[in-house]
Amino acid sequence: MSLCSRCINAVGENHRCYLNKHAVLKWHKCKYFESLKHLQLIRSILEKGWSAKTTYCTSEEYANEVKSYGQCYVTARTLNYVAGWEILFNGKDGNNHYWNRLPCGIEVDFTSDQMGGDGIFPLSEMKSTGKIRVFKPLKDCKSCNPRLKRYLLAVEPELRRCLKN
Repeated sequence: MSLCSRCINAVGENHRCYLNKHAVLKWHKCKYFESLKHLQLIRSILEKGWSAKTTYCTSEEYANEVKSYGQCYVTARTLNYVAGWEILFNGKDGNNHYWNRLPCGIEVDFTSDQMGGDGIFPLSEMKSTGKIRVFKPLKDCKSCNPRLKRYLLAVEPELRRCLKN
C-alpha cells in the first residue's frame, strides 16, 4: 500500500493531501501505519504519560499551557527507544525542540500542538531546519533523566503493544 507522506492515507499517483490541498505530495510505503487513526492512537498513548513531572518547564508554566508543552524531549526519546525512530532536533532561537523520523522517511511530531501544529506532524519550518540528533542508547546509560524515566514507566508497555500490531 502506498501512503501519503503528509496525511498518511492510501494514495494513487494524483493524490491531493487534505492537509495541503494545493500540492501533490510524494508518497511512501511505510509498515508502521495504515491510517491517520493509528497515529492518533499513538498520540493518545503518549498523552497518558505527560504531566508536570515529565515536562521540561516549571509546574506553573505547564499548568497554563497545552498538555504537550515541554514534552518533546521525553516523547522523542521514548519513540527512539521503543521503536528505533530517528530523533530530529531544532535549536532555533535558543528553544530546543525534538521530534522523530520513521525509517520510511515520514516525520512525526506528537508535540507540535504546543507551537500551533496539529500534534501529529512537524510544522513546515521545523521540517526544513531539523537535524538528526543522536543520544547514547538508554540501555548504555548509567543513569536516566528522571523525567524520561517517569515517562517511560507510564507509556512504554502500551506503546510497545500498539506498535507491534
